[in-house]
Amino acid sequence: MYDYFQDVVKGYLTEVAAPQMIKNTATAGVLVAYLKEWNSYAFLIGLLQRMFSSLNTVYLKNSGRGSLGTTALGLFNQVFYNQFRDIFREGVFIHFTKDRNGEIIDKEELRKYVKCFAMQGLK
Repeated sequence: MYDYFQDVVKGYLTEVAAPQMIKNTATAGVLVAYLKEWNSYAFLIGLLQRMFSSLNTVYLKNSGRGSLGTTALGLFNQVFYNQFRDIFREGVFIHFTKDRNGEIIDKEELRKYVKCFAMQGLK
């Protein structure tokens, strides 16, 4: 079951999320597209964690493996984030630069992007 969970998550990231990210980047911008994919992924993982709750609370706890949430976050970082990290970081830094230069930006949107980094545990 644990391997099946990993396969489903990897499949979603490579076959659904990455193509959607590329498609949405052209129309909505990098940051908006990335945040949309992160939110969709978080929703999917929440559903999968509920479906596999007994796996998470019993088997994984006794086997010494990481929880489903930890595994899903690691897979997201390996499969998806590493592919798009440079353009995402650049987009965030551009927003910071615009703010420092006195341009008007949507600070709530900027908070969402930074919160996305924090939720992923990235530095």
